[in-house]
Amino acid sequence: MTGASGLEKFSHLEDKIYRTIELTKHLRHEKETLEREIATMRRELSELSGEKERMAGQVERLLSERDTIRAKVEAMLDAISVLEVDAEQPREVSQFNSVCVMYRIVSEICSRLKPLACIV
Repeated sequence: MTGASGLEKFSHLEDKIYRTIELTKHLRHEKETLEREIATMRRELSELSGEKERMAGQVERLLSERDTIRAKVEAMLDAISVLEVDAEQPREVSQFNSVCVMYRIVSEICSRLKPLACIV
């Protein structure tokens, strides 16, 4: 009986060793997979960091351009408010001149905003 008992113990130990080997193989495979995923994520992070910097620069440039346009529009509106209608001109000529001024202002604003539409 001692021989059978010893053989059973040896068989049990052998099973444990094979299970440990299989577990080790499985864990190595998981480790390799995770390392590949980490490398991919690091690459993506690097790309996204570059994209973030590019976008931040673009936002800064657009905000600056918006402020410039805002200042010009305010200056044009101030110029319009100071326009005095010449009392000697008939009403139709005065209205025509006002429409021409407004058209030039709107054209200027639109020409400056068109490049912004391409960026967005």
